[in-house]
Amino acid sequence: MSDVFQRFKQNNANAADTLNQIQKVISNAAFEALTNDEQHSAYLVLGALQYDTGDLAGALVTLKRSSAMPEAVSVDWQVRLDAAYRLEDFDDCVLSLTKLATAWPKEINDISDDTIFTIAAKASKKGDNSPEQEALLKALFWIPWRPTGAFNSADGLWLDLARIELGRGDSATAQEAAELVQHPVVLITLRADRRFDAIVNADPARYDVAKASASYLNRLRAAAAAASDKLEPINALAEELIAQNRSDEALALVDSALAKAKQANAKAPAFSDNDRYINWIYNVRSDALWRSGNFEEALKNMAAGATLDERGGLNVSQAINLADYYNSLDRPGDALAAVAKVGNMSDYGHMALQEAKACAYAQLHDASNLAQSQTYLENHIADGPGPYIEAMLCIGDMDAAARGVVMELDQPDRRGAMLNTMQDYLDPPRRTPFDADMHTKWSRLKSRADIQAAVAKVGHIEKYKRSSRFY
Repeated sequence: MSDVFQRFKQNNANAADTLNQIQKVISNAAFEALTNDEQHSAYLVLGALQYDTGDLAGALVTLKRSSAMPEAVSVDWQVRLDAAYRLEDFDDCVLSLTKLATAWPKEINDISDDTIFTIAAKASKKGDNSPEQEALLKALFWIPWRPTGAFNSADGLWLDLARIELGRGDSATAQEAAELVQHPVVLITLRADRRFDAIVNADPARYDVAKASASYLNRLRAAAAAASDKLEPINALAEELIAQNRSDEALALVDSALAKAKQANAKAPAFSDNDRYINWIYNVRSDALWRSGNFEEALKNMAAGATLDERGGLNVSQAINLADYYNSLDRPGDALAAVAKVGNMSDYGHMALQEAKACAYAQLHDASNLAQSQTYLENHIADGPGPYIEAMLCIGDMDAAARGVVMELDQPDRRGAMLNTMQDYLDPPRRTPFDADMHTKWSRLKSRADIQAAVAKVGHIEKYKRSSRFY
């Protein structure tokens, strides 16, 4: 930054005064006579001050101009990314993050995992094999970027990159990306998709799900032992134990953590991340109880978790989960009451909400409200194909459910998730009558000739010693 603009900052302690001074300089006819470096500095300082004073839209406009100049530095793109992220301009976020990862890869270390995952997810919504998604994933891959959080996995990103590069004909990069995948759930998706057959068949041991499950569980145990003051690793470990059909072990783990948390006090909590994760340990405990067949106790724990804030706001996710539990116990009125006050949520959250409502309305034979929920689900199926299919099964519209499955299998960038859901998993020891009926419908759907043909065209069905994430 040139001396003249350093003096502007030093001589104007008030940000508004400094901003006004720079705006006067930029609007002056003599501005064009300044050097390119000085002009760039003016735009950069103006954009930063606009950002600092809350004018995010103005900052983004200014920083787009400064970052387009040859003199641009990483700060231009960092502040531009921050402004775009806060404005939810995710197209610009994708562009800015890609530029930082390509030109100043070390700066990526200052960006949170959650931010990168969110931006990458938005890039994936730009369409199958979009240049923007490919550019971002390749930039992150070649840095190489890895999540800083011990329990965060980028395996889904590398699977997407492998898929894209196979489509581009770059089998070498696709194989390198696929070899990074270690999470058992992502490995199942990879194995289920015919596009990865050559990679899997070339080294079957690397893509063995049972081995990956054992290895992943060991890593989680080690991480939990190394961070005994945190709830996050306990939740992650318990969730994997449940997935591996070891709900009793998961229950013992979370019960120990809850007992420890209850013995502490608000001024000195037992876990340093108590505020962020205490609600989710109730979610995990309820899941373990439900999988074990202790439905009423599971319901009580989900209800307890739903009353706790989620990152400072209303716990929408667990309210919807609670509604699903009520539906499974043939209590549709309570299901609707559980979600009566939910507010802001993601696009997927809206689909999950409408699924819970549709299922309740179907049980109540409330045709009018059911039609409204169905209309929403039909119009937004791409936001949540899983909730859509689940709702259609609950309603009993098997043809609509089948259309949803086939539609997802026909989408090259989305079929992996549907193939994963359709694998054969272990049955729980007990099901509620409602869940047993849903499982029967799901099994009938999978056995339909049109579904069998759609799956055979693009994937495989295998059996895994893991718990189902569906019915």
